Amino acid sequence: MGVILILGSERFLAGQAVRDATAAPDLDLARFDADAKLGAVLDELRTPSLLGGRRVAVVDPADALVQGDALAVLADYADAPVPDTLLILVTSSVDGRTKVGKRLKSASSVIDCKAPSAREMPRWISDQGREVHGLQIGVDAAGTLYQRVGDDLGLLDSALRRLKEQIAPRTRLEPRDIASSTAAHRSPILYETASALEERDLSRALGSLSAAFHEGVRVNQDVVADAAGVAPILLGHLHRTWVKLLRFHLLRREESPEDAARSVGVSPRATRFFLKKVQRWPMQELLERHKCFLEADLELKGGAPAGPQPVLEKLLLGLLA
Repeated sequence: MGVILILGSERFLAGQAVRDATAAPDLDLARFDADAKLGAVLDELRTPSLLGGRRVAVVDPADALVQGDALAVLADYADAPVPDTLLILVTSSVDGRTKVGKRLKSASSVIDCKAPSAREMPRWISDQGREVHGLQIGVDAAGTLYQRVGDDLGLLDSALRRLKEQIAPRTRLEPRDIASSTAAHRSPILYETASALEERDLSRALGSLSAAFHEGVRVNQDVVADAAGVAPILLGHLHRTWVKLLRFHLLRREESPEDAARSVGVSPRATRFFLKKVQRWPMQELLERHKCFLEADLELKGGAPAGPQPVLEKLLLGLLA
């Protein structure tokens, strides 16, 4: 028990880490969100459980609590936590350059939830399939699944779960299983919207966006139809596309165009088309317009009074106009 720091921006891995840490049956679990006050969180841990279980407090996200005065209080608490309790903090990072940040990290159990790179993704798929789903997945099958689904770890995990059901009682996943499965296809609307963004085609991007909100987005075999559910899926997919363009430019400084494209997850047969698209995007412009994603994310989290679709339309205008 004590304090667990779950660090990194990969939400699927963070969620998995929280589930693993809170899997015991005898826990008295309390959850706090971004508005949590540190005093209330610590009071929760210091109050004896009425249910008799071990007190566990999860703060997700905890970014506001790992800076300023609160960080020092947390470091003091981590040095002497309430016995037989657990505090789990989910945050993008803790500044280890400061003395108090170093104290908190050294007194806590740290779980790194950094997203795997494109080169690491097949290994992650193989490990996830084996450790979580009991599947044997070779390099070829993992690469095929990555090309079909993309780099969203949540969608990949969902695809693995469905593929396991489809090939049962077999446990070895082959490329042919993936090629013939409806569980391993990314949404056509998501692909179309991302492709329009890469090609700087505002009209097509807005049309695909409108279709997504009217028809819903297919996530494996399910369709997410409500606007509140569609918006974060679209935002995440567009942001991953943007980051892929940025990473290509960074890698291009030291690698050939073909190697850089492969490093960001572009298949060999699609490389020629991708290189034509990326020429439309100077790196400086990608950096300057990246802030549009943060603005859209904040608007969606703020409730988006006019609805989520106008927020995403404004995002596309900011990126492509």
